[in-house]
Amino acid sequence: MRGLVLEGGGAKGAFHVGALKALFEKGYAFDGVMGTSIGAMNGAMVAQGDFDLLFRLWNNITPSAVLGLDDEYMSRLRERIDRDVIKYLWGELKKAVAERGLSTDKMEKMLDTYLDEDKLRASPIDYGVVTVDISDGWSPVEIFKDEMPYGTIKDYILASAYFPAFRRKPLNGKKYMDGGIYDNMPINPLIRRGYDNITVIRTLSYMPHRKVIDKTVDILYIKPSEPLGRTLDFSNEKIQYKIKLGYYDCLRTLDGLKGKRYYVYAAEDADYFGVMESLDYGVFEKLAKTEGMEDASKRQILAAMAKAMGASDDNLAGVILDWLEPYAEAYEMERFRLYSLEDFIKTLLAQVKKLGIERIGERKDLDHKKRFMALNNLT
Repeated sequence: MRGLVLEGGGAKGAFHVGALKALFEKGYAFDGVMGTSIGAMNGAMVAQGDFDLLFRLWNNITPSAVLGLDDEYMSRLRERIDRDVIKYLWGELKKAVAERGLSTDKMEKMLDTYLDEDKLRASPIDYGVVTVDISDGWSPVEIFKDEMPYGTIKDYILASAYFPAFRRKPLNGKKYMDGGIYDNMPINPLIRRGYDNITVIRTLSYMPHRKVIDKTVDILYIKPSEPLGRTLDFSNEKIQYKIKLGYYDCLRTLDGLKGKRYYVYAAEDADYFGVMESLDYGVFEKLAKTEGMEDASKRQILAAMAKAMGASDDNLAGVILDWLEPYAEAYEMERFRLYSLEDFIKTLLAQVKKLGIERIGERKDLDHKKRFMALNNLT
């Protein structure tokens, strides 16, 4: 059976959505879904068969929709903190203290709008959450939909997402807290349920997770290539970025794309030399001079660069892209796009020609001379 695990992380859950889009486009299907906190919320929508609805929800999300905070003030907070912003935040803080935590009313309203318990229960896809019972010695609770009394699925999802700062409502006379304090990446409940093929979409949250109890289970991890920011930053601009990152990082894993920040289809190592040698030398020569490789041929430049950086036959492609990606960033190449190697290099050289070689001099972090000491023998 194939299972899906969604790691908790608040606003970082936008990464789930982008990754899921890529997985479903590739034909993936799941027999069961397990999640913690925001992973439990996203997982419920997947399990009830409403990913398209989930995707629309995240694309239109705002701080006010999730936390009840004023969108304008939160936007201003990201730009600068002025007197009005401080006054607003102070007022919200006092209200939260007086009410013993941040309200979850908006989260409940969102679940009431998008969660269909009857549809979820009727779905053939298994579904479970993790939470912690703090009324009974801080006991972890791993529970699936067939174990939840009717009418309580929404409550268990909220229980899984009760961040310590939130005001918590009792469930069956007990109080619960965010399942992330016990297991933020609940792989083991699916293993105990009999799943032997599991896809995990991570958020790289700092919350704890349990060691995998069965190393023979086939587990595919989809990980973000960079930190996903603050847990409660639901600004739409940041959410959109995380969705794109999830989509392309997932494709990198599924399709074996090369690159650390960019997304480049792999080619045979011999093709990398061929592509470079087929390019017009004029612009490339200017770029090469910044590495102290004047008068070297293209093949000499590539061969020496590979040797200097310790490339072997099986990692030449990655080494070349490691060398070129900082320049692609400096020259503002579009990141969220799928490139062939030839397209990547030609786009970079076109940007160099358009914006001028001087731009490299403006970036002190692009001084690679120490990495290319071995090139001195060839120039």
